[in-house]
Amino acid sequence: MKTFKLVSFYLVDKKGDVVSIPLIDALIINKENEINTWIIEIFVEKKYQELFKDFSAEEKIPVYTVITKKDNEPAPFIVQIISQKEIGDNVSILFEGKLDRTTGYAEQLLEALLETGLDGNELLTSFKQKMKDKTKIIRSKRV
Repeated sequence: MKTFKLVSFYLVDKKGDVVSIPLIDALIINKENEINTWIIEIFVEKKYQELFKDFSAEEKIPVYTVITKKDNEPAPFIVQIISQKEIGDNVSILFEGKLDRTTGYAEQLLEALLETGLDGNELLTSFKQKMKDKTKIIRSKRV
């Protein structure tokens, strides 16, 4: 198993919007097993727990994580909530899931920019700018 520091966490809510969830602390573990399972634990303010109450324990949830350094590309995961534990004014939320290798950040960003009607130089300029700031995930079509 390998453990990494999580620096950013984004939830794709029921409407398909990407919600940035500020972390107090977080980590991600690659279990390095035959089914490529990852464990994610986020420690957040209790008010963010509301965002997860819409999801059942069996439901697959798309999330993005930025691992180790803020300038790393967000990694897409499909996870399920394993547990939620309140600790004082905060909550620890534990997820288990897999890396979603269907499309990467660049492909999703380009698709989202095309959906806004950009083309030509305007598309290229916007794409380059948003690729530099990879923590700005603008929208996901997954629900």
